[in-house]
Amino acid sequence: ERLSVEKSRANRFEREMRALQLRQEDIEQEMQRLQESNGELTITMEADRRSAENRIAQIEDENRRLLRDILGIRRTCEEKDTVIQKLREYDDILRVPVADVQMTD
Repeated sequence: ERLSVEKSRANRFEREMRALQLRQEDIEQEMQRLQESNGELTITMEADRRSAENRIAQIEDENRRLLRDILGIRRTCEEKDTVIQKLREYDDILRVPVADVQMTD
């Protein structure tokens, strides 16, 4: 009977060992899957980062171009304002009040 109890314990121990071994294999497979997934995510994140950096560079280039355009427009407006001011000055100089004009025969 003692032998039967020992055999029963041994069988139970073997079953538990097999269950633990299967669980360990499952965990190892899950770890492998997670490592592969992590690698894929790392690659995706790197590609997304490069894409974002490229987009930022494009936006910065566009901002510089727009700033140059704005400065050019501002310069053009200032030049036009200067021309308009000069034309007004010339107009004031050329305008002679009617009372000052003398009629000649």
